[in-house]
Amino acid sequence: MIFLLGLAGILSGLVVAEYVYLGFIRSQQGVDEASPQSLVDPETARKALTPLAGQLKTPLNPLQQEAVQLADFVLKEWPESVSAVFVRGLILNKFVSRDLGVACWEECIRRAPNFAEPYYWLGVDRLKRGEYGEAVELLRKSLSLGIAHLDAAVVYAEALINLGRHAEAVEILQQQLLRYPNHPATHFYLAHALEKLGRLEEAKTHYQEVTRLQPDNYQGWHGLAMIAQRQGRKAEAAEYFAICRKLQAAFHAGHQEARRRYDDHESLRTSLATAYTDVGKLFIEDNRPDEAAQMWQRATEVDPEHVESRLLLADYFAIRREWQKAIGILEELCKLEPKNFRHRVNAGAAYMAAGNFPEAKRCFQSACQLAGDRPEGYVGLIELAVVTGEDLPEALALANKLVSMDPDSEHYYLLARVQFAAGQIKEAIAAAERAAELDPASPRYRDFLARLNQAAEASGPSAADKTVP
Repeated sequence: MIFLLGLAGILSGLVVAEYVYLGFIRSQQGVDEASPQSLVDPETARKALTPLAGQLKTPLNPLQQEAVQLADFVLKEWPESVSAVFVRGLILNKFVSRDLGVACWEECIRRAPNFAEPYYWLGVDRLKRGEYGEAVELLRKSLSLGIAHLDAAVVYAEALINLGRHAEAVEILQQQLLRYPNHPATHFYLAHALEKLGRLEEAKTHYQEVTRLQPDNYQGWHGLAMIAQRQGRKAEAAEYFAICRKLQAAFHAGHQEARRRYDDHESLRTSLATAYTDVGKLFIEDNRPDEAAQMWQRATEVDPEHVESRLLLADYFAIRREWQKAIGILEELCKLEPKNFRHRVNAGAAYMAAGNFPEAKRCFQSACQLAGDRPEGYVGLIELAVVTGEDLPEALALANKLVSMDPDSEHYYLLARVQFAAGQIKEAIAAAERAAELDPASPRYRDFLARLNQAAEASGPSAADKTVP
C-alpha cells in the first residue's frame, strides 16, 4: 500500500506535497535463499501470537498497558493479516520484548516470503546483536524486495563493513548516492569503506561532503584528520583534530544534558503515538478510513507533537473537503516544524481550496522564503494568480523563472496557463506545445492545447475562458 499525502491532488495542477507512506510493500520477486535460523524458541513464538493483556508478570505503566491492548486489538481485528502481525511486532519490540517482536517478524516471513519490511527489521536486530553475517543476508533480501527505508542501503553497507567486505559496501553506497546525493550517512559510510580500501582521495571527498552537509558532525572531521595524517599533511591533520575535539566535546556535553533531562515517559508517548499511526494505516489497507482517522486522532492526543499522524489526518479531511479541519491541523504542523516549507505549501493549498486567498498567498510566500529555489511555493503563487486573476504579471515572471530553472512539461503547462489567463494566447500556445512535446502521453496537455487553438481561432478568449482550471 502506498499512502500519498497530497492536498495538491484535490486542486487542479498543483503538486504541493511529497509525503509518501512507504510501508507494507510486497514485491512479486521471489526469495531463493533459506531464512537465517530463528532467534526465538517455539514458546516465545507462540506467545507473540496470543493475547498478552493480563499475562505479563512485569508491572506495566499506563502507556505500556495501552500499547499491549493495542497490540492485542490488532491481533483480534486482523488475525490473518501479515501486515497486522508486522505492526504487532513493532509494538511488542518497543513496549514489551525484543524477542517477541522478532517472533512476529519471523512469522511474517513464514506467511509471506516476499514481504520486505520484516527482513529489514530482523536485519537491524541481527546487526545490533553483532550477528553481521545474518544481518547482511536479511538486509540484502529486504533491498531485493524493494524495501523503501532511506537508510536500508546504509544499514546493509554497515553490516558489510563490519564483515570486512568494503568493496561491496562501496558499490552499494555509490548506487545509493545516485538516488540521494545529499544523504550524510551515505557519504560517511562510503568514505569509511573507501578509507579501508586505501582510496584516500575519494574518501576525503566524501568526508568533506559530510562536513558540508552537517558542519557539526565531529566524525566527519575526524575522518578528514585521519586522511590528512596518513598522507603526511600534519598541520592540516592537527587543524581537523582540533575541530573534531571541540565538536565532540560539545556533542557529549549535549548528550549528557539530554540524558539528564530524558523523560522515558515522553519517549513512550511518542512510540505509542507512532503505534496508533501504524494501526491507522492498517485500517486504510482494509478500506476503513473513518476508523483510521480515529487512530490518528488518538495519536495526536497521546503525543501533542506527533507529526505523521497530523499529516495523515490533514489528508483525511482534505479528501473529504473539510477544509477548515485540514487547515487547523496544517497550522499546527507549521508551528511544530516552522522550517518545513511543505507544511506551508499544504496549508496554502487548503486555504486556496477553502476560498481564503489572502491566507493562501501568505502561506505560499512563506514557503518560498523557507525553501529557496524549490518550486513548490512558486507553483502555489502561480496557481493562485490563475484562479483569482490577480498578480498576473508577477505570476508570469515566476512561471518563466520556473521554466528556466527546470524546463519540464509541468512547468511549461503552468506557464501556458498563466499566459492564457493574462491574455497572451500566442505565447500560451507555444508553451503548451512544448509541454506536449516533452510529455506526448499526457491528454491534459493535448486537451489544453486544443482549447488554446480554439480560442485563437475565435480571435481571443472569452471572459469565461481566460482562467482555466
